[in-house]
Amino acid sequence: MSEAFDNEDIELDELMSDENIRLKYDLPEWWEIDNLLHVAGPLISDDVECLIKISEDSKILIEGNVLDLLNDEGRQIVEFEENYFDADDNEIFVGVNIEKGCSFSGILCLKVNEEFSINQLKIHAKEVMVSDNLVGICIHRITYTDEEIENTDFSTYGVLLDVNLYS
Repeated sequence: MSEAFDNEDIELDELMSDENIRLKYDLPEWWEIDNLLHVAGPLISDDVECLIKISEDSKILIEGNVLDLLNDEGRQIVEFEENYFDADDNEIFVGVNIEKGCSFSGILCLKVNEEFSINQLKIHAKEVMVSDNLVGICIHRITYTDEEIENTDFSTYGVLLDVNLYS
């Protein structure tokens, strides 16, 4: 990567946004070459609608807000994992890129004669906490019968970047 900075008069923000420079020097995406923690996926929030639709062919099996989905026992299918960061002696930068569109689409293959069961579906979300303040809940993977469903579509466009500094 230093070759890109040695041979070009560029700044890091240019490297992040200019795909041609990354291609010229065979660099990975910017989030793979920095030393920041990244959590990517749909954001769950009271302010942002996070919808899920599960369909078989053209028949919709489930559609609605992610947090409203319950299994047959009446429990949420979202499993929360807390990520806690202490800002007492640190400065912590939190940036959230807000996008519209489809941030996850996957195909689930069931066995012959097997019907879809909401009890086998798990939505894994990271709760990002900074000094006891919840700064975001992000879905980072979806599993069915403990097998991860691959994301086959990420067709979004940027709308807003929200940046905060905690200390």
